[in-house]
Amino acid sequence: MIILILLLPLLLIVGLWVYGFIQANDFSVPTKSFGDFKPNNILVIFPHPDDEAQSLSGTITQFVKNKAVVNWIVLTRGERGTSDAHVEENIGQIRTKESENVAKVLNINAPVFGDFPDSGMVDHKDELSTYLKQQISKYKPDLIITYDESGGYGHPDHIIVSQVVTSLLKTDFPDVHLWYTSTPEKLFKQLSLPTQMAKDQEYLKSRKSPSFKVWVGMSGIMSKIQAVYAYKSQFDSFVKGVPIKQIPLWFYVSLTPYEYFYEVK
Repeated sequence: MIILILLLPLLLIVGLWVYGFIQANDFSVPTKSFGDFKPNNILVIFPHPDDEAQSLSGTITQFVKNKAVVNWIVLTRGERGTSDAHVEENIGQIRTKESENVAKVLNINAPVFGDFPDSGMVDHKDELSTYLKQQISKYKPDLIITYDESGGYGHPDHIIVSQVVTSLLKTDFPDVHLWYTSTPEKLFKQLSLPTQMAKDQEYLKSRKSPSFKVWVGMSGIMSKIQAVYAYKSQFDSFVKGVPIKQIPLWFYVSLTPYEYFYEVK
């Protein structure tokens, strides 16, 4: 009886994890192994520090384990990463440093930062296209990973980066493969995303459901947890996204040993 009482909390935690794992993952989405595509040179392109943390950091870990080269472009400093999205240069400096620390966790080169304005990239589309064309030509990737054209939750910076990258690959780099980060529909509906940042409420029409998932395993989960917790300046915003705030964030991250993508044909 005493043993059962002692085991009860553990059983509850295990049961909660299994339930959360089932709710967070879509097992109808096919799984691809790294042997299915074997990219050698990957370029990750996102607008802000931390965009990669929960969606891609586990996969980056697996790329590195498979001897692939991973480069990472962050197009802004994230200077609007404040509670009310006002500009604070100090926050930009902090987030820049946090991304550099995450690169060390993931064992990749430090991110290359563009100097585009946080939440103002739509006004610099031509400059953005020129800059990204130069960067793609420089790194010569065989695979690029970024947001889909919904921007995940309608963020204008996310959308414009996706649109520019997608257009460039169609017109100038047709041999480069393109993946969008994605989220299973049932998990997407459970998250509290900052959709108030969307300027166009039609963004969901551009949302891409995942076409495959990647198993990142325990090492990927541990890297993802370290990456998420490295962004101390954004930790409160991460917590706002989860259903039950009292459950530790690392527990939620542990529910996602799969990461999801849409492969653009």
